[in-house]
Amino acid sequence: MSRKYLPPLVAALALFLLPLLLFAPVALGQRTLLPADALFLFEPYRSAADELGVGTPHNSLVVDLILENYAWKQFLHQALRARELPLWDPYIFAGHPFLANGQHSGLYPLSALFYVMPLWRAFGVFAWLQLALAGWWTYLLARTLGIRRLGSLIAGMTFSGCGFMLVSVTHPMIVAGASWLPFLLAMVERVIQQRPLLGNRPATLPWALLGALGLGCQMLAGHAENTYFVLLVTALYTAWRLLVQLARPGADGERGFRRAAGLRRALAWLALMAVLGLALGAVQFAPLYEVAADSFRSGEAAASLEQVRGWAYPPRRLIAFAVPNFFGSPAHHETFDLFRWRTVPATENAYGAPISSHEWGVKNHVEGGAYLGLLPLFLAFLGAISQPAAQTATQRGGRLAAWLRHPHIPFFSLLSLFSLGCIFGTPLYALVYLLPYIRQSHSPFRWVFPLSLSVAVLAGFGVEVVQKTRRGDKEAGERGDKRRVFAPCNVLLLYTAPSTVSVLAALAFWGGVVTLAGLALSRVVFAAIEPLVERAFWGLALAPSAFPDHRIFYSYEFKWVALFGLLLTATGIVLRVSRCPIYLRRRPLWEVLAAVLLALDLASFGAGFHAAADPALLDHVPAVVEFLQQDTSPWRYATFTPPGTTKTMNVNVGMFYNLQTVAGYDSLFSRQYADFMGLIEEQDELLYNRIASFSDWSSLDSPLLDLLNVKYIVTEVEIPNPSKYRRVYQDEAVRVYENLAVLPRAFSLPATATIVADDVAAALRTYDPHQYVVVEPPAAVSAGLPSMLVLPAAPTPQAVVEYTINQVTVDATLSEPGWLVLADSFF
Repeated sequence: MSRKYLPPLVAALALFLLPLLLFAPVALGQRTLLPADALFLFEPYRSAADELGVGTPHNSLVVDLILENYAWKQFLHQALRARELPLWDPYIFAGHPFLANGQHSGLYPLSALFYVMPLWRAFGVFAWLQLALAGWWTYLLARTLGIRRLGSLIAGMTFSGCGFMLVSVTHPMIVAGASWLPFLLAMVERVIQQRPLLGNRPATLPWALLGALGLGCQMLAGHAENTYFVLLVTALYTAWRLLVQLARPGADGERGFRRAAGLRRALAWLALMAVLGLALGAVQFAPLYEVAADSFRSGEAAASLEQVRGWAYPPRRLIAFAVPNFFGSPAHHETFDLFRWRTVPATENAYGAPISSHEWGVKNHVEGGAYLGLLPLFLAFLGAISQPAAQTATQRGGRLAAWLRHPHIPFFSLLSLFSLGCIFGTPLYALVYLLPYIRQSHSPFRWVFPLSLSVAVLAGFGVEVVQKTRRGDKEAGERGDKRRVFAPCNVLLLYTAPSTVSVLAALAFWGGVVTLAGLALSRVVFAAIEPLVERAFWGLALAPSAFPDHRIFYSYEFKWVALFGLLLTATGIVLRVSRCPIYLRRRPLWEVLAAVLLALDLASFGAGFHAAADPALLDHVPAVVEFLQQDTSPWRYATFTPPGTTKTMNVNVGMFYNLQTVAGYDSLFSRQYADFMGLIEEQDELLYNRIASFSDWSSLDSPLLDLLNVKYIVTEVEIPNPSKYRRVYQDEAVRVYENLAVLPRAFSLPATATIVADDVAAALRTYDPHQYVVVEPPAAVSAGLPSMLVLPAAPTPQAVVEYTINQVTVDATLSEPGWLVLADSFF
């Protein structure tokens, strides 16, 4: 093997192995990333928790991984076994489109893992490989931008291990989609540079085709908001690079029109890349657009700018960029009490209410994972302020103008600042609010995504600065420059020649030392400062809701602030060692230290956040499920969860067992269905993408439940309505009531006594299924007429002889012309 291939192979191996620091037990071991233990927070699982040895769930915040993604992947498995395209999901929302919705990532290439491996293991392997891929694409981008191998490695490690990527593992479609942004930017850059592929001949077509493939893969991940950000950032980068190319000084004899012609060619190739990529992704996004246009979201009134800014990070969240666990974590269930010198579990808060973890931050972790590591922040600052050669700066308009003409650094610097402005809800967000389709996004903190990649790239440029200034600092030291500095300054600057790197090294080192010394001193004199600590504890929003008293709060924060102090000190040491000619097998020692420190820093944040559960828990089938599965006729169930009960049969768990329900949890479902369910009970969980369980007693009396073929009600309480509901099952967890008034899944009505209703919604509120049923004949719809109300005689049940995921076959016998009604959602 040629030696020139060895360094990139070493980098690839490092980026490949880095995620295993966190995910080895669930990717290679016998544990699963799926938070199966979180199912035991609610019935009918909770009653079996003691028997199965399930204690406090490790992290209830990541339950979406099992309620949504596991259910989706199971359904994909079912469709593949039946050799069917999973176009329709009959198990939730009384049926709704599945393949079109996209977030299941069923068409994404790496999702093949879920089709060839056991699901309990595939999720861990997918997370491992997808994060490794994100790191490698960032390495490729950095190399394309001219950053050397070490800087590219640091950039790749930063992006693949940053808080945004690690917490997004809960949503595989987000991790999958986000990983392709650095690849797309690399292909755009290579098209503009006309980077040779083989030999020295300029090339554009290969990069355009690879970019199109990358864009197609990104879209197949199925997360529309993520794709929006990818397309937006890619478009901005393309515009920036073309403008810089147009404004740059021409080579001798090169005229402006010739450069403009070259840019037009590059733009044409980039347009081809976009068109082909969109065409590849259209197999997912064309039906996704159709579903989205008819979804409950399409009827939402756009939030005002002030409302959206109100959902941004509060200023105090800046602390989390340095101390990521300052606001707690749902995976932290105990604290080492520095005063009693023992570990204390989280059982109750300062108000006496029960708690299971120390989490008190707003939008913490899953929605607010913004940690980037300490060393990358210092390196990114160095990269952002780095200047071109002095000669260029003095020739044309000064240092600022020369900085702006740099083809890459200003873009990622400005994108970082703009992203921060959006994350914290500054007036800058008004520019985003003007963009098309973005007003339905209520998440300014999603700009953590472009911020993370920008900081990673700038950190790579920062490594370049450190490497380039090593020789200059060494020469300055040899000239004795540092001896002319006042002696105390020698100590403050850690005995290095004054430079930006040495100043940052000193700030980091002494900042860490002061932090650690201050912590130690605070413990020694705690009796004197205890009133201040107590006042701070009660003054901090939500802190009393996560800790029993100010001493446990102090003990918890002591640990994480101490870790910050250690990492900050270590960052200063690494930067200081970069000024020294110390080598480890011909490699500068600081390079090895930088990579190791960054890996430990990012791992210290991500360690223990995600579940590593026993996969055997997934095999547990509650007794009530076995009872319900005995009824092989078509029917649906609903859950009734009044105050004081758990989330009985939590949303989507029926999909695990092929049980059909009227509730559900998905980012997209029909607006018509949401409106219909709102006639039964107010839908107050649409903001959370759910048709909720019923909690109002009057909902059980609604005849619309009968029309939906709801045969069983699963609940933890008694339903005292024997005329309509008969209890048919009970165990220590739940009760099941049979709805005696349920209408069959398929029935016929005579085509007589038809009227047209002007106000269908008003009619439905007083609907009686034995009087009329709502239908929408194609002729009425095409003519723009309102829905029709058909006054029937008694419904006549008809036989459903086949019910598959895409097709229902009804053997109907009618004695006269009439309507055949199927109680499924329509799309």
